[in-house]
Amino acid sequence: MEFWVNLIETKPIQSKKARKSLKINCTFIDGHFWFFEGNINCLLDDGVEFTWIEEGPVPSLGGLSYKDLAKICENNLGVIL
Repeated sequence: MEFWVNLIETKPIQSKKARKSLKINCTFIDGHFWFFEGNINCLLDDGVEFTWIEEGPVPSLGGLSYKDLAKICENNLGVIL
């Protein structure tokens, strides 16, 4: 099964509400990089400051290591972290 995600890079300083929204709605990769699945407006509504990097289909992300997530970025989205 594949999921359509957005790869985003967040700004370093986020409000408490924005950090909570990231933790609830996204999969942390490394540094300031996150996968987000769904309507990106929910992040904007919560004040998350980010740069959209790429989007595309990916396999299930649950329980994967940074190395696995970075490989998905490279293989599925063409982005090397």
